[in-house]
Amino acid sequence: MNKKIIISILFIYLVFSYTSILSAHTENNHSKEHHHEKYHDDDHDEDHDHEHNHNHNNEHSHDHQHEHNHDHKHKHDHDGHHDHHDEGIKLTKEQIKASNIVVSEASKGNLSKNITLNGEIKINTNNQTHHVARASGICQKIFFNVGDKVKEGQTLTVLDSAVMGQAKSEYYERFNQTAISEMNLERAKVMNQNVNKLLKALSKMPENNDNLLNDNNSDMGEYRAKLIAAYSEFIISKKSFDRKSKLFKDKIISENDYLNTKSAYDKARAEYFSVRDTIAYEVKQRLFEIEQSHKTDEFRMYSAEQNLRILGLTTNDIAKLNISGAVYQKECLDNSCVYNEKNGKHFHSNGEMFSLVEIKAKRSGTITARNIELGEEAESNKTIFTIADLDSVYADLQASSKELSSLKEGQNVTIISDEEDKTIGKIITVSPIISEDTRTAMVRVLIDNHDNRFRPGSFVTGKIDISADNLPIVLPKEAVQNIKGSNVVFVESDEGFKPVDVVVGREDSGNIEIISGIKAGTKYVSKGAFTLKSIVVTSGIDPHAGHGH
Repeated sequence: MNKKIIISILFIYLVFSYTSILSAHTENNHSKEHHHEKYHDDDHDEDHDHEHNHNHNNEHSHDHQHEHNHDHKHKHDHDGHHDHHDEGIKLTKEQIKASNIVVSEASKGNLSKNITLNGEIKINTNNQTHHVARASGICQKIFFNVGDKVKEGQTLTVLDSAVMGQAKSEYYERFNQTAISEMNLERAKVMNQNVNKLLKALSKMPENNDNLLNDNNSDMGEYRAKLIAAYSEFIISKKSFDRKSKLFKDKIISENDYLNTKSAYDKARAEYFSVRDTIAYEVKQRLFEIEQSHKTDEFRMYSAEQNLRILGLTTNDIAKLNISGAVYQKECLDNSCVYNEKNGKHFHSNGEMFSLVEIKAKRSGTITARNIELGEEAESNKTIFTIADLDSVYADLQASSKELSSLKEGQNVTIISDEEDKTIGKIITVSPIISEDTRTAMVRVLIDNHDNRFRPGSFVTGKIDISADNLPIVLPKEAVQNIKGSNVVFVESDEGFKPVDVVVGREDSGNIEIISGIKAGTKYVSKGAFTLKSIVVTSGIDPHAGHGH
């Protein structure tokens, strides 16, 4: 007879025999419990009759008897209860051998397996730049198409924008106004300095002011003439008064002549001091007002400049505007500049149109998208070009919830394309979110693509070597059985084989990690656990018998 058939017959006999024994044992327990209950009822009836034959002076004796009966019943109930938790599954050596049950000791171990995931190559978004039109305009020129490689700073397209033209015009106006106010400020500072210098010289009361009149290098405007004229009248009247005072003292002139001279002197002195103080105040006040006006012009120019930056112009772009648009320039560095001596203005034959806008590449890379055609209007803040550096790309793989426990950032992954191209990448992200549609989570791998072997949009496969060495407890997978939703391991004890709840962890093709439930050195059923599970299921034994023991 076939060996497998013999083993099957023995197994069925084993299960039937064990079930019969267990059933008989259970009936015996029930019979004992019934006997104890009947004894308790009889005893209770006797106590009841005895209680009626006693008077109230025997209450103490009655309470003692009741307590004794209660304790006796409690002891009886405890002794009569039979707990399968402590029994286990008892088998003879012959039954163990016939069922091919092998007992081993729980010990350390290693796990090793490969996980294969499917996915797709995606653009590395950290190396991707979208180029937008800050100012709406009509497309005039296009210099590149999708797939072309560009360098940073190259012009991608040119737009004709009325918004930009208006912004540039306003900036030109503010820029030139600021330049003019700066000239006025410089002159006001010089005039203030020269006037104060003249006032300081006049305070020394010089009798000869010819040098002051002949100094043509000092810009004071009309203030010098007013000061010198008032000072001259003052000095002349002072000299006349000094001379008449001496003559009057010597009684050479009349008192009337003396008084007339003194009156003229007082008037000239008062007029000089008035002119002096007025000019000192006016020149200072004028400098203050021009300074404030210049600050206002600078703020307005700054605001106009910021508007240009908002519309996309760079510092270099604005510098070019300053060269080509300034009315007042000390020195023009533009080679195309033609200076008009008649009106003192600079003309630039190669000056750009106010309304033209150049969209330039902000990075070097490959153009992956173009959303503009000649003559088409580019809307404000609309992406018209996308440039990506494809030297590194993502491989977005899909992993099931079961596989996620074995994956973590930093692990190496072998990426294989449909053309069998291979490269090694690293996991940089394990998504914490599982898709409701696919029931998978995204695992992102960063790979080097400087040779452009992996094109975004293509499908790839990722192979990940999962290994764990020297784990505290590793058992064969067949040693762990699932009974009514719980993972159990059958442990050998004096009472037989007991199912013990365990918490499992990582696994490979043949082994599984035990996180908790049993300790190293515990004797467990490493082979034949399914036979014991069948006995538990058919006999109705509590599968959590070993829990907590």
